[in-house]
Amino acid sequence: MSYSIIAVVIYLIFIGLAHIQTPDSYDWKRYPVGRLSARTYKNYWILMLGNTLFSVIFLTGMTWKFLNGTIDWMEQLPIAFFAFSIFMSSFFRPNPVSSGHYFPDRRDTLHNLFILLAGISFLIGILVHFVSVPDITQKLVHFSFLVVLSIAFLSHGIFTRFSGVVQRVILLISCAWLLFFY
Repeated sequence: MSYSIIAVVIYLIFIGLAHIQTPDSYDWKRYPVGRLSARTYKNYWILMLGNTLFSVIFLTGMTWKFLNGTIDWMEQLPIAFFAFSIFMSSFFRPNPVSSGHYFPDRRDTLHNLFILLAGISFLIGILVHFVSVPDITQKLVHFSFLVVLSIAFLSHGIFTRFSGVVQRVILLISCAWLLFFY
């Protein structure tokens, strides 16, 4: 079984487990997945562990393939940075949602920064794949993922009442791309 399948399945399982354990104040339609690891949530460790396992498995798999000469590291660097950014976001747990509001501080800002860097590096990774593959069909597939994810990223800030839903769509599309191309 491919490292990407193992990493993505574990990641999605842990996100599902974190959703099952959410406090009543968490509205999944409005708040992103990262808020499930908020500092005061009793079961914050579930998402934190899921992010860590995903990142470690994914980066280890990429490194193994690189050492065996089966991947070009420069071509894979944006996706490696994506996995590293997900890993780093786990160490800066966000503030909890309280009465529909949250108040950012330095850790919250760093968490959001690493998530933003993960999103940007993921889009760059798809763009690199788009440019590097010679097959026109694969180019169209990568381009389609790139367009759909770009639109979803842009709409994340527009539909604030449903930004949690948009973020989960982004997450599922991203996981699908990783499963197809890694």
